[in-house]
Amino acid sequence: VADRRAALHTHDAGGDARSASASVSRQAVQSAMAAPLLAHDRSLLGVVYVDNLRSREAFTAADLDMLVAYAGIAAAAVERELRAEQLRTLHRVRDT
Repeated sequence: VADRRAALHTHDAGGDARSASASVSRQAVQSAMAAPLLAHDRSLLGVVYVDNLRSREAFTAADLDMLVAYAGIAAAAVERELRAEQLRTLHRVRDT
């Protein structure tokens, strides 16, 4: 997700090379979704991830659409806060 900057939806988290990791295997994750938090310049701010340990069919395409929408809103909020912090730092430097 982070490398490709694209959302992921899998019904076989442990067997899917895109999501298989030691923690996914150890926790026996069945289904998972993830979406990147992208800034306006497409730089990566983070990743939002959800999983289900009980069902391979826990998430639908509509769920992924919702997660992607949420990731977009979250990315905008993170980016806005980063810019606000830059402005606060600039004002502190200017005032000293």
